[in-house]
Order: sequence, then structure tokens, then C-alpha cells
Amino acid sequence: MKLHHVPALLVLLLGGCASNREIVFDRADTTSFALLAVAGMSSAKGYFFEFQQVDRTSSAFLDDYFTLSFDSLVGDEIRKPGTLSSSFRFAGKAVPAGEHAVVAKSEFSAHGTGSNREFSCFSQGAPVFVVKAGRVEIIPLGDVDGGGGAEGLELRTQVDELMTAHSKVTAPVTRAEYTGSLTFEVAEWRIGQRPCKPVGPFSLRQPE
Repeated sequence: MKLHHVPALLVLLLGGCASNREIVFDRADTTSFALLAVAGMSSAKGYFFEFQQVDRTSSAFLDDYFTLSFDSLVGDEIRKPGTLSSSFRFAGKAVPAGEHAVVAKSEFSAHGTGSNREFSCFSQGAPVFVVKAGRVEIIPLGDVDGGGGAEGLELRTQVDELMTAHSKVTAPVTRAEYTGSLTFEVAEWRIGQRPCKPVGPFSLRQPE
């Protein structure tokens, strides 16, 4: 794991202000709706999880990547109904269908008149998930600082309750298939380049 500390000049609005947006997603959609579940996050920070699409046949990273954020400026987080008591927070949006690795996490925190962004590169064990077209795919990362995924039945029950507030979701809700973890090299950071940019080829360790 490699850490990069990048100071920012702007005080960001952080924390747990989840979006009230109504989710609309159809089973006929050619994309997938990735629903990330993470626990243990501080309400005083913003969190960003970066996914990179992969091709196992060639052990290569593809060009497509996306970020799921728990930050009030971006709005990926989904507000939980008042009846749902859970340590998990949820963020989701439509993304390209396919196989994606969680290659990095970044955290924003404010201090004084500025803020700091800390990057964690998952180069020694990036979890990989398959998300399929026309489905809401649950990606269970577990605790934000590690510690394994969530129990399947407990999390699925919570997601079902979360989705009751979104009647325009007609796609089936399933748990994303976990296909293993990657190790990879990280490109040397330069101004204008995103930190933790993965460089192939990668090595895949499949689930036991």
C-alpha cells in the first residue's frame, strides 16, 4: 500500500450528506448499477473509491475507470430511509458492465483554512468484482479500514429496505460476483496524473 498526501487550497464540504435523488434503473439497461456498501466511515471526512476495469485474459487494465464517492459535493451516496438502522453507508451509480478492481481509496479531511487528501493504493490486494448489465450489483467492501466483507443475508436485507424508497428501479438486485484480488505496479505520480494509477500486467489471485 502506498500513500500520497496532496494538500488542497479549498475547504471542501465533507461528511455524510447523502443524496435525496431518486434512482431510476431498468433491467433493459446496457450498463450496471454498482451499489457500494462500506461501514466505519467518519462523518467528518469524504471518501472516494476508485474502480478500474480489467481484462483477465490479457492481465491488463482497460481504459474505463470510475469513482464511487461518499461526499456531499459529488452525490453518489444514497440516503437511507429512517427505518433502516445500519452501520453501512451506500453509494451507487450506473457504470460500464464488466469486471472491475477496486484499485484505490482516498479520504478528504478539513483542517483550518485548507484540507488534505490521503490516497491508499490497493496494489497488494485489490478486490475484483463482476457487475452485469441490467442489474443492481451489491459490492460489499466491509469496513473502510479493512476487515472483510459483510455477511450476505444481513446486507441483502438492508439493501432490500434501502431500495423500497426507489420504486423506479425495475432491475433485479444481486450480489456482485467476487473473482479474486489483484497485485499490480503503480505509475509514478506526476502533476496532472491521478495518484494510484495502476500499471499492468497484473497478477490475479482467485478465491479459495
